[in-house]
Amino acid sequence: MIDVLVGWSESLPFAALWVVFFLGGLLRGHVLYVVGRGIASGGRRSRFHNVFAGPRMERARLFVNRWGALAVALSYLTVGFQSFVQVSTGMAGMSVWRFTPAAVVGSMVWATIYTTIGFTVWQVWLQAAARSVWGVAGVAVVGVWLLWRLLRQRVR
Repeated sequence: MIDVLVGWSESLPFAALWVVFFLGGLLRGHVLYVVGRGIASGGRRSRFHNVFAGPRMERARLFVNRWGALAVALSYLTVGFQSFVQVSTGMAGMSVWRFTPAAVVGSMVWATIYTTIGFTVWQVWLQAAARSVWGVAGVAVVGVWLLWRLLRQRVR
């Protein structure tokens, strides 16, 4: 499995891999935008409404209200928060003509980061997992510890 994941990316030229990630980011963004539009148009009783309710959604709504379409492009630089921003823009009724250019810019940046730095890190991680589960576990423990420290500092 790991060899397949690493192998398919190495068989593609850089530009083709970038296009795959760009289209994936664009598709994901628009699917979440449409989910937000559906929630706003009467789907408040749906399971999607419950998934996208709470303080994270409120932060995303405030972020979109403050920055508008720029919030969509900036959200591609985040992990997790991106989904809430994209759903929030759909719920807010942002025009697809405003959403799409921002999503294109964000997807371009996301694809560039993921195709270069991000995908390289992912490949190293997968190769390390193939060689040593203990090494991956050690890195994961250090990562969780660093995240815990960061979150603890924010609380103070």
